[in-house]
Amino acid sequence: MSSKGSGAVVGQLQKKDCWSCQVIGGSGLIVAGGYVYYHGRKLMRPGYISPISTIPIMFAMGLVSLGTTLVMKAVVPN
Repeated sequence: MSSKGSGAVVGQLQKKDCWSCQVIGGSGLIVAGGYVYYHGRKLMRPGYISPISTIPIMFAMGLVSLGTTLVMKAVVPN
């Protein structure tokens, strides 16, 4: 088998832009963001917002944003 043929197979296997892949991947990121947000909120105490507890909440917002972008197909891969 030539190296040119095997590269084409690898290229076909890596291309995963089907709708179900986007929904599953995006939903997984949204759920992961919710999990991180929940545990970040557990670090907070009533009446006091710790700077340490804001880091997981910001990370969770990034995960949810990335998951929403993936589900909505706002970024089209090349």
